[in-house]
Amino acid sequence: MNSNGGPSQTALTAAAARAAHLIVDSEPLIFRDTLAYALLGEQAEELVGFHRTYGDHLVLAQARTTVVTRGHYTEARLDEAIHAGVRQYVILGAGLDSFAYRTHQAARPAETPQTTRTTQTTRTTQTTRTTQTTRSIQTAQTAQTMRPGAAPPADGVRVFEVDHPATQRWKRRALADAGIEAPPALTFVPSDLEAGPPLEHLAGHGLDLVRPALVGWLGVTMYLTRDAVGRTLSMLAGLAPGSEIIVEHMLPEGLRDDHGQAYADQVMPFAAEHGEPWLTLLSPDEMSAMLRERGFEVIEHVRQREMVPSAMWDRTDALHAADLAVLTRARLVQQIVS
Repeated sequence: MNSNGGPSQTALTAAAARAAHLIVDSEPLIFRDTLAYALLGEQAEELVGFHRTYGDHLVLAQARTTVVTRGHYTEARLDEAIHAGVRQYVILGAGLDSFAYRTHQAARPAETPQTTRTTQTTRTTQTTRTTQTTRSIQTAQTAQTMRPGAAPPADGVRVFEVDHPATQRWKRRALADAGIEAPPALTFVPSDLEAGPPLEHLAGHGLDLVRPALVGWLGVTMYLTRDAVGRTLSMLAGLAPGSEIIVEHMLPEGLRDDHGQAYADQVMPFAAEHGEPWLTLLSPDEMSAMLRERGFEVIEHVRQREMVPSAMWDRTDALHAADLAVLTRARLVQQIVS
């Protein structure tokens, strides 16, 4: 959350990177967030415009690479979980995540707010840019259920978006402005992640603690203290056995490759100056230890190159896999009730 009561700059830039992927990057597209542009509202053209103009810059290209690869991997694992019978998906630090809305629209294509998205796009002052954005989003929308990176089917799945109350109020207004309907299966859970969302709070909003859930925790841990990360993992240890977590964590210096280090060298000072310093950097071994202490078994640590099929790295654009962050996937084998 920023000082004006809206989403953090990180949440805005992540959504802009997802939106820009559909506009400035080439096939094969890795992740199709067809609603990110609309959710950005009046800020969309400015934020996406940086990618249009400077899309090959290491920082912007790596930002797009990061958000689309982690999104692809997480929703692919969610698809597997849904087919295995999981019916609860918790998104910690949801920001402008659009999974619930994309799947809702995919199930009701006749009610897709295409006119609204086009209206949002046409706020740009340059007609050629408007045409490019609209065509890109329309093409991705048409392909969403047929191509890699599309949102998985979510019939009967409850989605719980956990985030700061002010961020959620801003997002609700953005959804309304864009004409995007919140599905009945979505629940907003207001919570301060630094304080640690109590499990009872989630249960009070309808999370069934007897049934397993998949938890996505992306783009958040680096902005929390190590204690806050530990408290949240301890809270998740109260979920039903068989629940899984996918958590993204930034690698410390020494474990990054040259590309990842170059990105960190440019972004870390900027983030700190703008009130969002990177506070917690964890190696795979450190994350594994934190999870094991809380009853989880680690299934895999996934480097960026491994988050998508290898054929997707045969590219002509600026996207490039880096050793910068890792996704750790773990399963709860022993419920711990604090």
